Amino acid sequence: GSSGGAGSTGGTPPADKTYAVDGVKFTMKGIAAVTNGTVGHTENAGNNAPHTVSLTAYRIGETEVTQELWQAVMGNNPSFFDNTGNKMDGHNTYDTSPASGEEQEKRPVENVSWYHAIAFCNKLSIACNLDPCYTVSGVNFNTLSFSAIPTSDNTTWNNAVCDWSKNGFRLPTEAEWEWAAQGGTARQKWAGTNEESELVNYAWYSANSNNQTHEVKKRTANGYGLYD
Repeated sequence: GSSGGAGSTGGTPPADKTYAVDGVKFTMKGIAAVTNGTVGHTENAGNNAPHTVSLTAYRIGETEVTQELWQAVMGNNPSFFDNTGNKMDGHNTYDTSPASGEEQEKRPVENVSWYHAIAFCNKLSIACNLDPCYTVSGVNFNTLSFSAIPTSDNTTWNNAVCDWSKNGFRLPTEAEWEWAAQGGTARQKWAGTNEESELVNYAWYSANSNNQTHEVKKRTANGYGLYD
């Protein structure tokens, strides 16, 4: 592995893996184990100052979860940006159609809660013949419908347990997400770059997004091959 300002990475990363659900493919990128890696940034001293993390090897999604993958797994599309014309969100009106040349179904899913997300992880595991990681008392994830997932604070769902020994999908921890986003090279302020002038190449944000979501993989990948 390499060492230096970013800490050391141990050994070879796990091989990338591509899965398919009803013909919708997605790839999980392998990240090598990390010993005393640094995440955070000095300019974030208020809420995310530099701190040290050690991680076992893991895989993380190459892109955000797309609307087509969510549809294949959950049978619906809860996204606000769903190509149904102009819609109000609070006091603002947004165009929900995709940008020119972009595919609607390859935009990221949004408008989902943590409960929806863990249900998606379990249903994705089941669809890929893997063992679900999450247990919620009294909930059968094989038969659970989207409409049965609570939309307000729920004690039973708050007490969900994640079993990391299972081989299915789970949400990344904050440290796993942040390490992956840094791109694995030098510590970077943003995913892919330290230069604000280059951010436009890696990310969608207020200056370049036109107040809408965009098809995944339209920007440059970071050092780990992760997009957006």
